[in-house]
This record gives sequence, structure tokens and C-alpha cells, in this order.
Amino acid sequence: MKFFWVTLQALLLGCPDPVVALRSDDLPPEVGTASPHAPNDLPPEVGTASPQAPNILLVSLDTVRADRTSVYGHSRDTTPMLARYAEQGAVFEHAYAQAPSTSPTHASMFTGLYPSTHGYYTYKFKLDSKQHTLAEVLKGAGYRTFAVTSSVKFVEKTGLRQGFDDFARARGPKNARSAQVNEKTIHQMKRESDQPFFGFVHYFDPHAPYAAPEPYRTQWHPGLSFPEPERTSRFVKKFKRKRSVVTPAIADYLAGLYDGELSYLDTFVGKLLQAVPQTDGRSTVVLLTSDHGEAFFEHAFLGHSHVLYEEIMKVPMVLWWPGKIAAGQRLQVPTQTVDIYPTLLELAGLRIPPGLAGRSLAAPLLGEGERPSALPLLGVAPAQRCF
Repeated sequence: MKFFWVTLQALLLGCPDPVVALRSDDLPPEVGTASPHAPNDLPPEVGTASPQAPNILLVSLDTVRADRTSVYGHSRDTTPMLARYAEQGAVFEHAYAQAPSTSPTHASMFTGLYPSTHGYYTYKFKLDSKQHTLAEVLKGAGYRTFAVTSSVKFVEKTGLRQGFDDFARARGPKNARSAQVNEKTIHQMKRESDQPFFGFVHYFDPHAPYAAPEPYRTQWHPGLSFPEPERTSRFVKKFKRKRSVVTPAIADYLAGLYDGELSYLDTFVGKLLQAVPQTDGRSTVVLLTSDHGEAFFEHAFLGHSHVLYEEIMKVPMVLWWPGKIAAGQRLQVPTQTVDIYPTLLELAGLRIPPGLAGRSLAAPLLGEGERPSALPLLGVAPAQRCF
């Protein structure tokens, strides 16, 4: 399948970074324009969850680029547990984030809208309360809702908590949070209730600093004396464009540390999925994805944000629903973050409200129809002043 980027440069600012990029195999005359969306005070009616409606678990793996995982063919077996569950479900080979940073991509994940529509471009913005989130809509349909996160990007003032009955945030050192995330999530999944649940789970481990505990820290690289793993976040921010500092050896070292973080995270993902309830009475559909990837100087850039390179925008997307989604599917249809909202609604047997930018992928997942036509894949990054 052939793709190409159409990139708009911030030339008037003298900035080399792309601010908008469209990726598609067939760009229509009007690209990247979401359907008209007129928020109102009440969430759209999507129907009522049936007595057999599935639980839904949406898992966000922060800063995970697809090609560094076992699922997408990395030469290192960094994520064997994720690969195991991917083999039991469906993998989207061409999944892309809506933005190169956490806040706008999650806002698109929760609203089914492009950043240009929901207006949440960076962490300095706030999601308008009139934008109806997936949690709000599912709550209105009869789901109990909860979220467990591990980043400050989900504090109250962001607006990303809309619609969740329970919202918990893991605290403490970065690599100590995933154990808390699992504990709190498993507790929520085990609660007795006549309602199906919608849970949002967020892990933060792969984000810099790349300082996983041993044996993961040196699992994929013996290490260098500079920079120290605990200082890699500062290093990435300070030298993200410095060719004279970021040598090939340092870039490879940072990527090895990052791979160690992926392997560490994978152990927690495996434990969580082992605890997901799958019963005759009520099954659980699980969707795992990421908000963005991470660059290691493939295009003279470290980290993420501001630029829309493939290593930052291409993310994993895996659906696991034993007995419902056929195992071993590798779907070639291009997909993006905004498709998550309508896909999960349709898998739950609910109506899809009008005005969403994304489209449902339920039919090809369930083997019930043709693959939906590819839409433009739209990524947006904030423009920068470069002088």
C-alpha cells in the first residue's frame, strides 16, 4: 500500500517543522475537514446498553511507537505479552495518532474529533465541557465508567475527566506507577455491578526519562556513561536537534533504554490483560493504542511534539475480544485515533452520533462487511517560532 505525506510548513516563521500533515492513498478535494459539530448541553443519544453489552477497556500506552514493539516486527522481542494478545485478536498495521503529544491525541480519542474541531492543541488548553466524550455517551447508555491514569496531563483542569464516575491517578516515581495502575484497574473490573463497565487505563513508563529498573534498563543496551538514564528527559529536551551532540552511538543508546522501558511496561500489560473478565454472561472488548511515538534522530530530532515524522505518529492499535474478534487478523486499512470512539460504540451495539471525524472499524473487525474506504489521516502539531 502506497502512502505519501502532504506537509504544510510554517515558512512565514522561518520554521522547518511541519505544522499539519495529511497522509492518505487517495486525497479527496477537501481533506482533513471534520463533519460539522455543534455541541449542546446534552450528550447525544446512542441507545441503551443491552443486558449482554460487553465491558470496554481502552488502554493507552504513552509514547509507544509501533515499530519498536514485537507486534510490528521489531528485531528485539520487546513486548512479548502484547504480541501474545495481538495474535489472539486484530492488529491495525497502519494506525496513526492525531497529534505528536499526549493532550490533543487523548482529546481526539475521547471525542472522535480532530484537534482543529475540539480545540485542544497542547497541554495549555482545556477540553470544552460542551464537547461530549466517549465516557459521557457510554454513561448515558447505561455503562459505569472509570479511569486510571499515570500522568499529570489528566488533572481536573484539563477537562479530560468528563464522564467518568471514578477517576484515579497513580503517583510517585514514574516507574512505580504502573503497579498502582494495575491494582486500581483490577479493583474496578472486579466490582460487582449489573452494569457493563467502560474503563480507560493509561500507562506512562516509556516516556522519558528512560530509566527502567534492572534487568530492563540494560536488557537491550550495555549502557554509556553519558547521559545517565535518570537525566535522559533533560537531555532530550536540551539536545533534541543538536547533531553535534546526538551521535549515532548516543541515539542507539537512548533507543536501547527506551526499548527497556517497553519491556518493563509489557510485564504490566500482560498482568492486566490476564485479569480482564471474559465470561459467558459478559465479555470484555479491549483496545490498546498509544498517543504518539518517539524519535531517536531518524530525522535529526529526539523525542516527540512539534513534528509529524513517521516514528512519532505511527502507533500500535490492537483489539482483543475472544470469541468475537477472529484471532490473527492483520488489517491493512489505515486508521487513526478519531476512529476509536465510533468503533467502540458500534462494538457495544450502540448508535454512532453524527458529526464525528472518525469512522467505525467494527464491520471488518467482526467479518461482517467490506473494509471502510480510507479517509485522510490528519496529524496536527503546533507551529513554533524558530528565531
